[in-house]
Amino acid sequence: MFIKLSLLLFYLQISPDRGFRIAVYGLAMVVVGYSLASALVVVFSCSPVSKNWDITIRDGYCVNLPAFYIVNLSLNSATDIAVLLLPIPLLWNLQMPLRQKMALAAIFMTGSA
Repeated sequence: MFIKLSLLLFYLQISPDRGFRIAVYGLAMVVVGYSLASALVVVFSCSPVSKNWDITIRDGYCVNLPAFYIVNLSLNSATDIAVLLLPIPLLWNLQMPLRQKMALAAIFMTGSA
């Protein structure tokens, strides 16, 4: 979450465009929202909470963790891709040769490796 937020805060510094800033703030809210929700699900995945580590507790229930992990992975991957693709439209509007635009896009995409 913090790495994505640091990239999004950097994006706020590179463009004064109102639409781009709204997209950055919106994506930041999505990242914070699902990250906090995921942390809460991990902590409170069982009821009672002590059922997480005490296998002798027979009463209570736990959430379907494999399904949670799949949803969490999907949201994490989607926001990763969104953070990487967000500045690309700004690059194509720059007044520079196509080769330099592609090189700059490659520099932004190094975060995907």
